[in-house]
Amino acid sequence: MINVYYTLNINEKSGPYTHAQLMDMNITTDTFIMSPLNENWQRAAELPEFYIYFETQGIYIPTRTNVASFWWRLLAYLIDYVLLIIFMAIIGEY
Repeated sequence: MINVYYTLNINEKSGPYTHAQLMDMNITTDTFIMSPLNENWQRAAELPEFYIYFETQGIYIPTRTNVASFWWRLLAYLIDYVLLIIFMAIIGEY
């Protein structure tokens, strides 16, 4: 069986499960899973094939594609700072 996964529950290995079966089991980001491509236990959040599943659950795993770079974050900080100064100047006049 090539696409089988195993889970680890209280030091007890269970499975094999397919990807669809694991998603039906409502796994969490901290569920330990052995994927077909790796022989070590990994948290489900570390396996890219579960990213879409977690996004549908409202859990977003930080990756390079969904996190702003340093420069975008710095720009956002500066814009917020300028807007706050303007807002405080307007409020301070009253």
